[in-house]
Amino acid sequence: MSSYVVCAVRHPLDRFFSHYIGLVKSRKINRLVKLYGEGVYDLSAIEFLELTKTDSAYSGSQTQWTDFPSSAKPRADLVLRFEEIGRWPSILKDAGVLGESRGFQHIGKSVSADDSKEKKLGLSQKEMAKVRAAVEEHYAKDYETFNYAHRAANL
Repeated sequence: MSSYVVCAVRHPLDRFFSHYIGLVKSRKINRLVKLYGEGVYDLSAIEFLELTKTDSAYSGSQTQWTDFPSSAKPRADLVLRFEEIGRWPSILKDAGVLGESRGFQHIGKSVSADDSKEKKLGLSQKEMAKVRAAVEEHYAKDYETFNYAHRAANL
């Protein structure tokens, strides 16, 4: 039996902040709130990272979805980068996976995408640099495996 596996990855810093904003700053009931209580809403970005380090759904390397314990197929056949979502139809078409397509919707996109992460989260540049460094250290495998560049503190 053969298969063609397609996976998507996201820049680790964007992925981290998406989880932090969605699970902490949105103040919505979610799995973490059910596990740990409403104190989750008061976590700083660093505290959130520390809390989620043991939960691979929020904090694991993206290689847990792209890589397999198989010598026959050690990695997904095609790894798409979320940052290139506008190009996915042509990438998939070039790979022979998809015929003509009208594109992909970006569901859940922040309405304030023009705001900097510092402004959105109320972080100083120094605090942002600390969070960025902690995220880069924790997600080092993703930065290396998927060739993601480290970003400036002001995003």
